[in-house]
Amino acid sequence: MNTSTSSSKLWLKYLSACFLILVAYVSCAGGKGNPGDEYAWLTAGAWREDLSVDLARILVKNSIPGCGQNRWKARPGGQGEYAVQCTRDGNVWKTYLLYSYSQKVVGPISIAEFQKN
Repeated sequence: MNTSTSSSKLWLKYLSACFLILVAYVSCAGGKGNPGDEYAWLTAGAWREDLSVDLARILVKNSIPGCGQNRWKARPGGQGEYAVQCTRDGNVWKTYLLYSYSQKVVGPISIAEFQKN
């Protein structure tokens, strides 16, 4: 095999790998310039008060305390991603991110971190 052919193939493989990595990065990042935009849905729109049995079960499974009163919203296009807020007294709300496909809950989180100035 010719050395120039071998290095051309190696160079082509390198470029292909770089292209695939770039495509994966853009796909995962959603092509958004501001990472905070990914969480803009947390501060937009109304909260729903009718928590489903499935979401309530995930909260119980993950031992999330203080959810006597709750409200939630689905991430647009999130395919099973939700924000759930829980309170014991109706005044202090704790926010959790809930992923129905993995049955996991993250939080509590601070929504203020995601609000735009």
